[in-house]
Amino acid sequence: MSCPSVDPTRKFVVSYFLVDDTILINQIPDENAGLVAGRFLIRSRIPKPREEQAEGERGDRVFYRAEDLYVGAIVRFNDHTFLLAEADEYVFDFMEKFEERERFPHSNIRLVMSSLDSLLSAEDVKAMMAVLMERDPEDTGLVSEADFRKVLRDFVGFRLSEHQTITLCRRFRRPRLPEQEKEPSRYSKKTPKCFFLPIIKQDLLNFLFQCK
Repeated sequence: MSCPSVDPTRKFVVSYFLVDDTILINQIPDENAGLVAGRFLIRSRIPKPREEQAEGERGDRVFYRAEDLYVGAIVRFNDHTFLLAEADEYVFDFMEKFEERERFPHSNIRLVMSSLDSLLSAEDVKAMMAVLMERDPEDTGLVSEADFRKVLRDFVGFRLSEHQTITLCRRFRRPRLPEQEKEPSRYSKKTPKCFFLPIIKQDLLNFLFQCK
């Protein structure tokens, strides 16, 4: 978050209400910085910045909608700039629903794979799979999320949004064990996860090669 004379490391929870397209923002407390929890912006519809307003005959204002919000997005709410850094499991589950995913391209695995298609050649895909398999020297068929992210970044750079990368991770990750279901559901890059190499290989090779 940024604005004049404000510490950009401050963290907030942005809540979006689908029923009326309103947004509520609360500040996360940080005792070390002397920041207490509290309301930052009251629940309301928030218009987009002036440069993003459409010039129509009716002159209607354009407000933020759910599809404008994704992990990695930079948004400006009432002259305050925010980087949306993460989301909880419910958000991802909702965006990935069959009846909703066309509204949310960053959560649509078909569109994310199509984006990969435009970024990788057939040779790149083969090389990428070779590197991933090198990260599994014991031939377990699994690779860590950290390794997957690093290899993906090495091949596509920063041309995928963080939300698109998370969509890929959610597609390839190993199902949670029963005992893990009791753990907090918030998605975190710091949480160790493993991905099935056979699924990655099948999806990448089958999808991307048929598009070449």
